[in-house]
Amino acid sequence: MTTQTETNPDAMWLTRIIWAVLVMVILGISGGLAWQIVHAPHAVPLKIHGTLPAFELTERSGKKFGSEDLKGHVWIADFVFTRCAGPCPVMSQKMMQIQEALRDAPSVRFVSFSVDPEYDTPKVLSEYADRFQANPEKWLFLTGKTETIRDIAMQHFKLALQTSPDPNAVLHSTHFVLVDGRNRIRGYYDSSEPASLGQIQDDARRLSKETP
Repeated sequence: MTTQTETNPDAMWLTRIIWAVLVMVILGISGGLAWQIVHAPHAVPLKIHGTLPAFELTERSGKKFGSEDLKGHVWIADFVFTRCAGPCPVMSQKMMQIQEALRDAPSVRFVSFSVDPEYDTPKVLSEYADRFQANPEKWLFLTGKTETIRDIAMQHFKLALQTSPDPNAVLHSTHFVLVDGRNRIRGYYDSSEPASLGQIQDDARRLSKETP
């Protein structure tokens, strides 16, 4: 006994065409889902974690520098100190790498706040910055009064900071913070996680394109 498709060549070809179309549809749906998985995170607006109030400190150049100078610029902030025997040099090394990676986003700035401001004078910060090839036009190193730095770190950026009489025992957050051109915090990124370092670069590029 033979089936209809075995005896009808037209029916066989029609069946093959239907199956081919179904396979193409399935592949198209799968590809579309995969594209959404890859690109959907970039389509979601970055959360606003708060707006930084005005501040003014002293830059390694010896000049006054503050939040007004950063308006219109997307910037990445961290908190370090030059006598740090722990994570600070590693963080600055990674910031240097981000600075290099974001050469295609010339409006992005980098701001390192010293959590040991009494020791970290502009001269000391300048020598430290040179170790990490910090572009003086783009990567700023700020110092000031200890209480002011504490307020900026803890009250404004909502980051952990605990000082002590031991200059090597300043406990502080190792996160990078992304700030937009309106001085709004748009993200926190763990400096010890490679995926976070890639994400902050992507987010900084994205924000810089959105900033007039």
